[in-house]
Amino acid sequence: MPVDPLSDRAMVYLHGGGWVAGSLYNHRPMAAAIAKAARIPLLLVDYRLAPENAYPAGLEDCITAFLWATDQSPTGQKLSQIFLGGDSCGGNLAAATCLSLIERGERLPDKLVLLSPVLEAACNPDRQDRDTDPVGGNAGMAGVPGLYGIDPELLGDPHISLVNASAEDVACFPPSLIQASGAEFLHWDARTFAALLATSGVRVTLSSWPGLPHVWHLFTDLLPEAREATDEIAAFLC
Repeated sequence: MPVDPLSDRAMVYLHGGGWVAGSLYNHRPMAAAIAKAARIPLLLVDYRLAPENAYPAGLEDCITAFLWATDQSPTGQKLSQIFLGGDSCGGNLAAATCLSLIERGERLPDKLVLLSPVLEAACNPDRQDRDTDPVGGNAGMAGVPGLYGIDPELLGDPHISLVNASAEDVACFPPSLIQASGAEFLHWDARTFAALLATSGVRVTLSSWPGLPHVWHLFTDLLPEAREATDEIAAFLC
């Protein structure tokens, strides 16, 4: 929690790691930077990871954590706004959590932040492999859903591939900020989902950053662009 938090706001954040890796520890510096810049308490969720805990275990944990957070008051004052965010596959989980909350008629986040999100689980020829992307391309992505415990027939499910969500559901999404690097092959996911949100009447900002690695926000002490992106997130949440 920042030393001078805005008392009526908080954020739930879901770390990336391909649904099978990542932790509170490696994402804590980035999460702390966001919390400090936006002056809000931030809950970093330790959801269950695959392959030991196959889909939808991790997603259910994220939904439970968000609903729990809506009733909490870190500063003693009732929350008037609660935000949801995530990076990479955590961005996938954040968008899927939002979709599930819409379907269940639950409280939605007031704003959504997706950083280098994975929003298409299947290999897609429209994605262009990038030599500049050390995370890999379609070939590297091919084996990830299997580790997540997804039946190949479910790859198109909108809770896994958010680009397939219905326009009716997408129209209920909150204002959203999507940040992605033009150097990563997942930029297609960001562009496609941002277009879907915009077409459905949702206020969305697609922020493209050239020449940066996947989830460059993690390099808070090394890249000035990481600090600049964090400041953009803070401005969006305020």
